[in-house]
Amino acid sequence: MEALPTPAFSKYWLHGGWVNRCAPNANVNSITGIVRYNTSSTALPTTTSTVTPSTHCLNEPLASTIPYLPLNVTNIPPPNLVLENLNFTAGAVFHWTINTSSLVLDWKNPTMMHVFNNESIFPTPYNVVPIGRSSPTASPEWAVLIIQDVGTINLAHPIHLHGHDFWVLAQKTGRWDGTTTNFNTVNPTRRDVATLPGGGYLAMGFLLDNPGAWLVHCHIAWHASQGLSLEFVEDQKEIAMKIPEGEERQFRDVCKSWGLHTPVWEQDDSGI
Repeated sequence: MEALPTPAFSKYWLHGGWVNRCAPNANVNSITGIVRYNTSSTALPTTTSTVTPSTHCLNEPLASTIPYLPLNVTNIPPPNLVLENLNFTAGAVFHWTINTSSLVLDWKNPTMMHVFNNESIFPTPYNVVPIGRSSPTASPEWAVLIIQDVGTINLAHPIHLHGHDFWVLAQKTGRWDGTTTNFNTVNPTRRDVATLPGGGYLAMGFLLDNPGAWLVHCHIAWHASQGLSLEFVEDQKEIAMKIPEGEERQFRDVCKSWGLHTPVWEQDDSGI
């Protein structure tokens, strides 16, 4: 077997480009790491960066992050075009809300238990949005979530989706005009996390190919704790069919044990 060629540099500085506008940090230049291709290397790298520092909380311009492997977004059934408004309530306790509801889960009664019980109505605080293909044999179909910030704080939020990577179709300040005309569906940027601009909207598309209950939440931990989240229940009727034999019984046994357990610390946030 031939040895792999040694990179021109066997070690690189990795610098986290923290933006003070997003969150003040007194040690910006010290947020560094080292990527090494040689496990015996101990010297400091000498690499330098040509990246222009960001001046905002968004990711790189979408035009600069075109995927190498082209994949287009097509066939979006109208029921799977979902608009959710982000706001907040600031009473005795601060809560983020998605369409006026702040997510709060009950650990003793998880979403998947409702699914296995064939229930079609979920508790309001679970913030469940049902989506799915028009039929099990339908050609590839997509769902699109548009999150619109209608609050007055004007704060950017990194949004993360479980169960899927997603395609960034739009990421703009201001109000969404209610149409998909300006969405980029031709090989758009693909992400695990993308920023919802403060006072703006984020449109994220994903392929309906993974039945399950999937969270969408802000990746700032305390925002998620304050309820900034929703759940997609995707192709509910197919979920049980995808569970290997015996795993549903194991799931129910774990839930039963949890119900009999006296927690050391009671749940005091959204539960995610």
